[in-house]
Amino acid sequence: MMAAIAVLTGAVLFGFRSRWQDNYTEESNYYSITVRTLEDNLKMLSLDNVVHSYVRPDEPATLISPTLRAFAEIVDYRYANDSNIKVLHLGGGGYTFPRYLELEYPNAVNDVVEIDPAVTRIAYTELGLPAESAITSYNLDARQFLIERSSAATYKYDIVVSDILYGLSIPYHLVTYEFDALVRANMEPGGVYLAHIIDDYTRGRFMASVVRTLQQAFGNVYLFSLQPEWQHAGSSSYVVAATDSRIDLVRGSGHTVPGQTAWRWLTPTTLPALTNTFPKEKRFCLLMTTPPRTSCSQRGCARRPLLLCWRSA
Repeated sequence: MMAAIAVLTGAVLFGFRSRWQDNYTEESNYYSITVRTLEDNLKMLSLDNVVHSYVRPDEPATLISPTLRAFAEIVDYRYANDSNIKVLHLGGGGYTFPRYLELEYPNAVNDVVEIDPAVTRIAYTELGLPAESAITSYNLDARQFLIERSSAATYKYDIVVSDILYGLSIPYHLVTYEFDALVRANMEPGGVYLAHIIDDYTRGRFMASVVRTLQQAFGNVYLFSLQPEWQHAGSSSYVVAATDSRIDLVRGSGHTVPGQTAWRWLTPTTLPALTNTFPKEKRFCLLMTTPPRTSCSQRGCARRPLLLCWRSA
């Protein structure tokens, strides 16, 4: 009987061996990193069990993520006739968007600030980033990078792309007014700061606070939903674009949230602007949904509000 079980177990394990070989896992100093191979050689990168990137190593011009397609449309809208753009990517992930821009804008500068060297290395070894790529990586904190380059920089950026404002934890110091002003100081006049945020449009507070904070640093802030029914999308992905110039129209994946609607959405006086002096006890958990109507302390929670917890600087 035991021999039969052992044979059956061995057969099952042998059957799944190829699946193990298709997956890559590593524990770095920052993340639990997993790369899974899906159908048609599609690679999926997860950091701490949160999916961050989809990559087709042999098709770098293919953008699977609606967020990246929205990024691409905004970049094309502003710089379709300029192949010499300079782009800063905050967060490397699967290096999907830097590689896409390198292909579409051959003369572009693509600087990537990725705090985890293991993520950068895996982009080359597991996700098909060519060794001869002109993309430049800096493995350090984004704020530290901008502070250190401010005094000695030989160029400023036309586009800054942030894809680090979601996941199991968010670095609070990268959503403050002081950081936004630092980003703006490292950009060309009229440049665009793009950020991917996940929140609930009608009930969430984090995205509204991020937008309110950006409005203090930039002349214009635009909110783009990745689906037309943005009022009822629940917790969903959005792209925020901050610039001192204007963005009149983006066709395709991005659906502009009307300014008057967005203004009403930002009306509540309880929404804070985020600063370095924002009380520390409020930094770590900001309710993304409305609090439960039943008091947790008195009768228990009828439903639990979703919490977003930030890493401190």
